[in-house]
Amino acid sequence: MMLEFSRPPEQIRARNWRTRAALRTSIVAMVYVLAMTAKAEELALIAPPSNPSLKRALPLLSSYLAKKIDRITAIRPLIAKSYSETGQRFESSHVSLIYGGSFLTYVLCARGLAVPLARGENADGVSTYGSVLLTKKGTPFHGVESVQGRRLTYVTEASAGSVVARQFFGGKDPASVAGTAYVPAKSHEIAIRLVQAGRADFAFVKDLAWEALKAESPDLRVVARVAGEHPGNVLLVSAASYRIYGKRLESILLDMDSDPDWRARQILDSLEINRFIFTTYPDDFAHTAALVQDAGLDPGTYRFSQ
Repeated sequence: MMLEFSRPPEQIRARNWRTRAALRTSIVAMVYVLAMTAKAEELALIAPPSNPSLKRALPLLSSYLAKKIDRITAIRPLIAKSYSETGQRFESSHVSLIYGGSFLTYVLCARGLAVPLARGENADGVSTYGSVLLTKKGTPFHGVESVQGRRLTYVTEASAGSVVARQFFGGKDPASVAGTAYVPAKSHEIAIRLVQAGRADFAFVKDLAWEALKAESPDLRVVARVAGEHPGNVLLVSAASYRIYGKRLESILLDMDSDPDWRARQILDSLEINRFIFTTYPDDFAHTAALVQDAGLDPGTYRFSQ
């Protein structure tokens, strides 16, 4: 006959305590491993590849931010070929950070995919922009009918480009207006030069870009201005990443102009801004929201073109 003996209560308690302790240790270890193996974030910058200052600034900004946050092992700088590509990459979760313009930021924030952190302000205290319609001096202009049937250039997926062009044509895609030919431009600067070179008749561009090149373009004139205060040079982060370290990123950006680290001033100078200022959605995007509505676009269903 086999006798069975029950374990003393103190042995059972000791075993349960060791089990719980081992379980806690395993959980802590798993959390540590997950934190240490967090995926490196990617920063996509909306800018023409030919812009040397932004090409220099992006790697510096990426390295600077990564070194300031322990949970980020690295940030890989990316230069997008267009606004469209940047939006598509963000939508597909290939990047978590973007340094871009107001329309891209507005659409992504309106759909709950992103959160704005801060935007650049230049030495004159300017952090917003409007748009202008340019043509060569001597070209007649009497309104929409003067542009219809002509060659029109602008940057796609841009508040001061394709969006304001749609508003100008009453919510229609300019390329669909009979006789109007669209001339592609990857940047506002390129659009200005296309008109200057006679390869386009009219151009919708950012007013700040025009001010920067006005002295070099004495044969061009502004025939229409579209007032607006669209936030420019916005750094935004994906909604998922914001929950993890968005506040820390925001704090770093807002403190850059007072950071004694020499890299901070070098980055700001390369970006051609004096500092980053606090930016929120939807408060800072009221003008952009109105423009998008007038252009007949719905951010909820809008898809970035190829």
